[in-house]
Formats: sequence, structure tokens, C-alpha cells
Amino acid sequence: MYMSNKKFPLYAVIGANSYIGSVFIKEHNANILVSTVNHRKKKNFIKFNILKTNIDIILKNIDISHLIFFAGETNINSCFKNYNLTNKLNFSIPKKIILYCVKRNIIPIMFSSDSVFDGTKSYYKEFSKKTPLLKYGMQKSKLEDFVHKNKLPALILRLSKVYGLKKSKKDFIYNLQNEIKKKKLVFAANDHFSSPIFIKDVVKLIHICAKKKFTGIYNISGKNKISRFQIANKIKHILKSDTIIKPCSINDFFSYERKPRDISLSNKKIIAATRYKIKSIDFNLKKIVL
Repeated sequence: MYMSNKKFPLYAVIGANSYIGSVFIKEHNANILVSTVNHRKKKNFIKFNILKTNIDIILKNIDISHLIFFAGETNINSCFKNYNLTNKLNFSIPKKIILYCVKRNIIPIMFSSDSVFDGTKSYYKEFSKKTPLLKYGMQKSKLEDFVHKNKLPALILRLSKVYGLKKSKKDFIYNLQNEIKKKKLVFAANDHFSSPIFIKDVVKLIHICAKKKFTGIYNISGKNKISRFQIANKIKHILKSDTIIKPCSINDFFSYERKPRDISLSNKKIIAATRYKIKSIDFNLKKIVL
């Protein structure tokens, strides 16, 4: 067994080139023993295809405290069109990895989504009733239920919309500000609400939870619910743009499935447990909008 001189917690990171994983690697590299990527080899990263490769090949000689599973499919249209494949990525394989970790006394850190709710209420708590509308939400709900019903010592962090990775096409704030810069008229939904969370807050909270050896489920979200229409107007104000922001419905944008309207999350549990201070979206937008 390889023993590291790094300090607790010691991580294996699956999906290091993912949206959140890439930031976590930069912020907490000193605690990471092994990182994997799916598509191509990078320096200091191991190529690992979660559909084909047994996790034991990567971890059998490494002494870690936590495995963070950033891999998976988050695109809701892909989850609808390719349900069987994405169900493997979002449920079946994470389930097997959780059981593997439990046998080795490793705490697995998995991620869920505000999409486990149907959007008929506001500020959902950790054990609010789940009735997902989206196939993606169904997959994440199954993973939550598996951990909860079997009382497994795993950590599930249920995320709201994450933002703040500058110059990334995966970041909705970056895409929105580019639209406002380039177009005279931008349509933004005013009937869809979430509680977006800054990506630096997400990676810090992951690390804090690991240091405290948390298990169970925690919502990771911003302070307040907000619509994309409201966010677009905040960006417009920062940019001092004359672009017209026109309200529309979330259903005006293509989707195979009906989207939930209000999937805002309550973050009271994680704040009480960590005493971490999450800054407002107004504060963060002033830092990241260029």
C-alpha cells in the first residue's frame, strides 16, 4: 500500500477535467494522490474510462480517505435521449464505486442535483419529497435513495446551478454575458428559479466536508432563488450595456422534457454544519463579469 506524506484528507479524483473537478484540482492539489481523466492523457493524470475500467486498478495500491466522483452526464437532453448509457454514468457505476469505497473504509463523495425536485415549491431541504420531472433528476434521485436506504457512509452533495468558471462555454454566466455583449436583444426566462452557487464556494465546501468526515446529504446552493432574467439584468447593469433583456418562458427553449419551475434549495444545513459564509451572486458577478 502506497503511503503518502500529504496531509488529511487524501483524495482520489475521478473526472478531473470536469467543470468542477478542474477547479478542485487547482485549489486542493496538495491533498490529491491520484486524478483521472476520461478522453486523453494529461501530465500527472491517469486515463480512466469508467465504463470499461475497474476502479480497483486505479486505487488498489493507494491509501486515500476520500474518492470524489466528478464524472457523469449532466446534460438533460442527453439523459433523455441516451437513458441507458447515462443511467450507467449517473447511477449504476457510482453505486458500484460507493460499495467499493465502503469496503475499503474510503468515504465516497458523490454529487446530486436540484433536478430531483418537480419545481412546485421553493427552498427544498435535504429530505423534502422528491418527484423529479427530468430523466437526469430520476437518475440522481435513485443514487440518493440507494445511499440513504442502505445507510451507507457516503457523502452526497446536492448542487444548485454552479457558475464562475471564467471563459468556459459550460458556464451559464459566461455564455449569458457574451450574448449581452454581442446581441441587441436577449431572451431570458423569468419563470424558472434556482439558487446558483459560485464554483469557488463549491470546491471549498467539498474540502471542508471531507476534513470534517461528513456523510449523508447536504444541499450546496447560493443564498437566494433567482431567475435567469434577473441575472441577465444584473450582468447588463455591470456591463453598462444597452442590450434589451426580454422576459420569456423556460419552455420557449428546446428541451425534450418539461423543466421544473422553481428548484431553489435551502442551504441552512450546510451553513449550520460548517459556518461557511457564502457570498451573494451580486458580489460574485462584480468579480467575474468582464
